[in-house]
Amino acid sequence: MDTNNHKLRTLKVFISLPMNGLSDDEIKINIEKAKNELIKKYEGQYELYFINSYISTDLQYFVKHPGAFYLGKSIEMMADADLVYFCKGWDHARGCKLEHDIAYAYNIKCIEEW
Repeated sequence: MDTNNHKLRTLKVFISLPMNGLSDDEIKINIEKAKNELIKKYEGQYELYFINSYISTDLQYFVKHPGAFYLGKSIEMMADADLVYFCKGWDHARGCKLEHDIAYAYNIKCIEEW
């Protein structure tokens, strides 16, 4: 039974991370690390809902420009976020830098891991 009598506000989180050159497993591991960091940071303050920002790399074989395809999907998902968390190295990844610019342009709260 919850004796706290107050419901935490839900915070929808989009995780942006460098993916170029990483395997699907490495990407998934990095996403889980970021989730764990955010859970620790916001414990007791928010109920976190993580937007699934992972898109299988299998889809890249069906489009002419995979990077543009993935960026478009990411922006579409990011549009529903309350917070975008940028993982270490974001500032050296073309897609992450564009996501960062868009998040700031549309006043989506951002946190950068350095």
